[in-house]
Amino acid sequence: MVPRFYVPGAGPVGEERRLPDEEARHATRVLRIRPGQTVRLFDGCGLEFEGVVTQIRGESVDVRTVSAVTAPAAEAGVRIT
Repeated sequence: MVPRFYVPGAGPVGEERRLPDEEARHATRVLRIRPGQTVRLFDGCGLEFEGVVTQIRGESVDVRTVSAVTAPAAEAGVRIT
């Protein structure tokens, strides 16, 4: 499964975005992403983009969007309370 990260103002295609601090910490410490890895960025308003990690400096992660995702990933099929 491709990791997804919340990035306010994600997109447009071809732009480079920096992950918010909390998302970047999760990406580097927990998921251990690396440059060149494919990820998805979503803005919380229905837009989602596929991107590639271009640079990691400490806990700072930059991602270049490469395409818009027309059908965002479905929510989990299990109920969470």
